[in-house]
Amino acid sequence: MITETKPLAERIRPQRLEDFYGVDILFDKYPFLKAMIEHQFFRSSIFYGPSGSGKTTFAKLLVQASHLPIFELNAVSCNKQDIVLVLEQSKQQPVVLLLDEIHRLNKDKQELLLPVVESGAVVLIGLTTVHPYSSLPASIRSRVSIYHFEENTLETIISSLKHAFKNDDLLQSFEKEISDDIFVAIAQISSGDIRFAMNTLEELVIATPEKIITDKQLEQLHEKTHLAVDITKNHYDLLSALQKSIRGSDADAALYWLLRLSENQDVTEITRRLLVIAFEDVAFGNPAACSRVVDATIAAEKVGFPEAIYPLAYITTELALSPKSRTITNAIHLAKETIKTAGSLAIPEVLKLRTIDRTQHYDYSNPKAWQTYSYLPTEIEKRRFYDFTTEFRSGKFEEQFKFAYMKRKQNT
Repeated sequence: MITETKPLAERIRPQRLEDFYGVDILFDKYPFLKAMIEHQFFRSSIFYGPSGSGKTTFAKLLVQASHLPIFELNAVSCNKQDIVLVLEQSKQQPVVLLLDEIHRLNKDKQELLLPVVESGAVVLIGLTTVHPYSSLPASIRSRVSIYHFEENTLETIISSLKHAFKNDDLLQSFEKEISDDIFVAIAQISSGDIRFAMNTLEELVIATPEKIITDKQLEQLHEKTHLAVDITKNHYDLLSALQKSIRGSDADAALYWLLRLSENQDVTEITRRLLVIAFEDVAFGNPAACSRVVDATIAAEKVGFPEAIYPLAYITTELALSPKSRTITNAIHLAKETIKTAGSLAIPEVLKLRTIDRTQHYDYSNPKAWQTYSYLPTEIEKRRFYDFTTEFRSGKFEEQFKFAYMKRKQNT
């Protein structure tokens, strides 16, 4: 008997683009992907989307069509020498670099790749579950095309499961019977992750002693819903829900979304979001909370999960119940818009490190003179970004709690 080590998802991975589920939809959404193959013009790209959405499978099929030397690396485990070897090969002819977890690539390796990606000597295909606009520097994003892979539909997963069950030799050797309802149930708990669905099907077939597989065996195999997949699928929506609940001063909702986010036990992602919320939405409404969120997030990082939930829940509740102020946020937006529309205006002579015009000498010795200078460029010297008169403070903790409680009571 030969020991099988390849999981089902790997054994039935499509070998041709026409066998890739959803390829037509993908080509309709991104015609340039199809044009790459038709015209043999391959451009560096980033594929991002939830786990199990088909990024890796499609990337491998795409690069095979290039007929170029292919290197496969993982940004987490590869070292600098691995990148250097790719660069050396690219001096002979163009090569393809399939780089998984590209958002984990450190700066030194990024700088090695930038010039060869820009020249086309290396066609970089990066894979990531993290949104590239928040995880990759602009220097990489400007050199690549970015494609978003949606989660698999229920119909796609069901079709894939049935195909795998019918065509995989190992599964067929167990001579099991599975109803359509079981395929649907597996697809439903997979939350769009086709890899998880395949793993579940394989475990179910191998672990079930009876000939006919029922929903009872599926329930025993997975007693709780696949929350980890749900986190991956809705990751940014969950972060958004947390921030909007805090902004809306609903402490109960904020705690609920915090607990949902905590299922994947990623302390860093949660603490980063809470720090942003503190300074973006609370700020002058409760300045002390901004300091306390730093303390709470440091504590959470130190203790880790499961205990990290206590400092995180404490500061989430305080932020939710704190008066809100967005004057700084609004000021930043106004300043950005001014820079965008007015362009790079000249620095006033008096503000320069060494002034050429001696009549514009900055008088350090006269504090009263400091208020007489114009600190903005002449073209926008009367422009105001920070406007305290529009400050919105939504009340004390008790008032916030009562407001959220009454609002929920009215809606029930």
